[in-house]
Order: sequence, then structure tokens, then C-alpha cells
Amino acid sequence: NGEQYLPNLIRSIKNSSYAPFEILIIDNCSTDNGIQIIKKDFPDVRIYEMNKNNGPGASRNFGLKVTNGEYILFLDNDTEVKKDTLKKLVLAAEKNKKYVFFIPRILYYNTNIIQKEGSRFHYTGITVHSSNYNLKKNESKKDNRILKTFSGTAFFFAKDRCKKLIFYDETFFYAFEDLDYAIRNYMIGNMPWFIPEAEIYHKGGTIGLSYRGGKDYPSERLFYIIRNRWILLLKNYEIKTLILLIPINLLFELALFIFTLWKSKDKIIYF
Repeated sequence: NGEQYLPNLIRSIKNSSYAPFEILIIDNCSTDNGIQIIKKDFPDVRIYEMNKNNGPGASRNFGLKVTNGEYILFLDNDTEVKKDTLKKLVLAAEKNKKYVFFIPRILYYNTNIIQKEGSRFHYTGITVHSSNYNLKKNESKKDNRILKTFSGTAFFFAKDRCKKLIFYDETFFYAFEDLDYAIRNYMIGNMPWFIPEAEIYHKGGTIGLSYRGGKDYPSERLFYIIRNRWILLLKNYEIKTLILLIPINLLFELALFIFTLWKSKDKIIYF
């Protein structure tokens, strides 16, 4: 349902100083007019309409299978690229052959405030914001560095360099699917590299699932966070690690339960 975002996203790509070979849209059963608008205004864009909404991971998996590109830039529909973003990502990929993923700096739309630029992984199974989160660009560290995790909002991928091609786990549907994907790639040596000079604007979020402050926390989002953290832990951790983490995970679950009582209209969602 990206009718309000898609035209500007595609225009930003087409206005890039580095022309893409192809633009693909993978549609998760939209009910708005976004796809009709793209077909009318951008007939050269390849559109694939899914017959079921299995979440963003499923769409990225499908795109990964049908694209012909050596380099792939995955973008959420509520993003826009700056004129030189694609060029800087391609140049970085050409220069740094040992890396597979190249992570741009994500800014809040039409600002110089940093929203995302990769993140740190905490042993409780969550991510911790970059130290530059919510800082202005000129207040941040501008060094390129290896990352361990990254957001699916926008990432650049050198497909032919993979030691093994990893796909998203569609079990997650929403939340933690990016973290699981990044962890599994990192563990086999598909390494990400941060490119701060490549910038992407991020506007909104997924209606009904994203949270941008306010009184009530979306119940469906909370459900996926509670459930999917455990899927990630049980799937990727050794049994001895899970045993060692029992005390901290009990505290974490207590905190989540209190948060549910405080911020969610649906108190039973935790259970």
C-alpha cells in the first residue's frame, strides 16, 4: 500500500547519476492504487504481484530470485535515494571486493538527522541503535566500518560474491527478519560494510505495525516482537548459551510483560 510513496521513490531512482539496469517492484497484495499508477506512469518498471502477503522477507526473497543484477539495492517503498547514492554504493562495492553488503546511511526524510546506519547486536536477541542515532550528520563519526547487523529498509548487495546465498526466513513475517538475515550472513562470512556518504531518506513506516511514538503501542507489532525474538534465539543459539541466558531472559520477559500492560490496549497479546 505504497501509493503515496512509490512515484517519488521511482523518480528519485531514475534521477540518479548512476542509471540502474532494472527497477523491480514486488507487491504484497496491495489494496490501494499504487500498482496501477506505476503501470501508467512508469511502464518500464517490472512489477511482480504476490498472491499472498507473507511479509517483507518473502518479497525480498522473490526479488532476489528474479533479478538479473550483479548488484542489487533493496529499498522499502517509503524511501528515496539521493542523486549520487547509487553511484557511491557501486563505487564502494568495486573498491571493497571482500565485502558482500554495503549499508547506506538512512536519514529521516528531508532532514540531516540520522535514523539508521546499521546496529549492534545484543545477546538478548535485540539490536541496539547506532551511537549516531538521532544525531545530525555533522555531529556523527563518518568512518567506514564493518557492521554485524543492518536494516532491511535499504541495503546494497553484491550477489555474485556470496560465500553462500542466504534467503530471508519467512517464518518471522514481520520484525526480527532483518536481524536473523544479517546474523546468518555474518556467521558464514558474508560481511557488511558501512558507507556513510551514501544517503537514503526514509519517510514513514508500515501502517498498523510501525511505531513513531504516541500513547498506544500497536498490538500486532508487539505480538511479533515477543514471538520473533524467541524464534531468533532458539534458531541461532546453542543450547548451552540459552541456559546461561535464562536469568537475563526472565528479566527481559518481565520487562516486556510490564510494557504490554502499560502501552498496549490488548493486554492479553503477551500470552
